[in-house]
Amino acid sequence: MATKDSIFFIDKETKLPYDPISIVIPNFSDDESQIGFDWFKTCGADLSNMDLSVLGDKIKYIVFDEKTIFPPADKLPKDFNPQKLLEDGKNPGLGVRDLHKKGITGKGITVAILDQAFNINHQEIKDNLIHYEIIGKTFTHFHGSMVSSLLCGKTTGVAPDTKLVYFASGTKNENHERTAQNDITALRKILDMNAKLPDNEKISAVSISRGWYSSAPESEEFKEIVLQLIESGVFMLPVNARTYYGPSANFITTDRNINSDPDDIKSYVPGFWPNKMLDNFILAVAGGRTGAGPTAPDDYMYWGANSGISWATPYMVGVYALAKQVYPNLTPLKFFEVARQTGYPMELSDGRKNILIQPKKIIEQLQNELLLQQQMNNKKQKD
Repeated sequence: MATKDSIFFIDKETKLPYDPISIVIPNFSDDESQIGFDWFKTCGADLSNMDLSVLGDKIKYIVFDEKTIFPPADKLPKDFNPQKLLEDGKNPGLGVRDLHKKGITGKGITVAILDQAFNINHQEIKDNLIHYEIIGKTFTHFHGSMVSSLLCGKTTGVAPDTKLVYFASGTKNENHERTAQNDITALRKILDMNAKLPDNEKISAVSISRGWYSSAPESEEFKEIVLQLIESGVFMLPVNARTYYGPSANFITTDRNINSDPDDIKSYVPGFWPNKMLDNFILAVAGGRTGAGPTAPDDYMYWGANSGISWATPYMVGVYALAKQVYPNLTPLKFFEVARQTGYPMELSDGRKNILIQPKKIIEQLQNELLLQQQMNNKKQKD
């Protein structure tokens, strides 16, 4: 029988350059409809001489970390407390921590992520990591730290007891052109790993917070390997999931109102999409979250409103891991079906309706279905 020790390894030797987060201080008079993912990044910035009080509600778009130096309270918007936001943002929200208290933590489930390299010694992720492999030319980056910790971080993750297989795969070739070849290599490795692993140790899901594959020269090859993995039973979730599962898999971001209760449905509002013609999407939490920072093992970063779909993807995979723990025969289509059946309707002013994911209700419905199946099987045996 194959063992994890013979298949998985962690590359602790390769040293990669660090690509620092750009500091972006915007024009505070920008029209709010134009504010996007890169509008206001202040990680490591000294803001002590700035008057941020003029921002008012726009402070909700800020990205900061523990190294950001803020001005005195009288130069900050009312009720803006960076430390409280940083701590509250660690909560995945929507009752996920209630599931953790019941032992529904993704235990026994293995997931994989394809992204940039990250600090493998971070306290949020190091105990989950069972495989870390670098493929192609890449660098250490905040993106990998965030997606990993939002999925399976010990205090920040949706599924904190999942095992993590991680491929730090570069997105550029030697000519600095965008390529999907490294990701294709990683996915072929996952397929090969699963062929060698016993059923209870196979990789169940893959989170890929990249959405440009249709424009890559290797797009058809990438699609082919994704379909092979899906056919083998793996929940594949690149950001363009509808390409593989149809419209039922459409998902996008939602934000949490600043200073609101992460577990209250009414705390959530449309995220990085209101001006797009989106309808009947599943909404996953992205804005208002805290995750692992990219440098020190105890660094944390907070991402405000309009965070991109990159953060929604590991959230969805994390919920899938929780569901897979309680319902081992779960399939991707079954997951999307239940997510839609149990979701909370969120309607826009123009009548478009989308569905906020409710992890607790997903688990409850799957547990009820499993109980009903067991009762029917018991009845058949008695008959």
